[in-house]
Amino acid sequence: MSRIWSVTILVIVSCSYSAVGTAAGGGSMKAPNVERRSPDQLAIESYNAGLRHRDKAWRHQEKVAASTRERDRTKYQRRANKEFGKAAKRYRAAIEYQPELYQAHASLGYVLKELREFDAALKAYAESLALRRNIPRPLNISLKHISRLAN
Repeated sequence: MSRIWSVTILVIVSCSYSAVGTAAGGGSMKAPNVERRSPDQLAIESYNAGLRHRDKAWRHQEKVAASTRERDRTKYQRRANKEFGKAAKRYRAAIEYQPELYQAHASLGYVLKELREFDAALKAYAESLALRRNIPRPLNISLKHISRLAN
């Protein structure tokens, strides 16, 4: 009786090793069915990620305004700038996937302004305006304000 169990265990173990060997590169496996996303979908995902980083930066800026100690203000402003930098990276990715996404250009302009990169901010705003002919009034005012800051 114990010999039958020994043979059964040996067969099970050898089957397990051959399955592991195949999965580890010993044989071919089917590639997983991965859904490919379109450039438009990737642009939207990147843009939305940028908005989330921008929102985090705003929360840090609120803490800057509420802080009474210079050390805390510096810490929160550094965190805000880090989030604005992440947002800029995501907006640039969105623009790479979908160059005509004027919202990404405008949002990039905003975060670059917050990072005090005024020339780059103006360029991003100008590109946004070139892509969208109906210029909202607040954006016009922002451009004039940034132009003054840059000079």
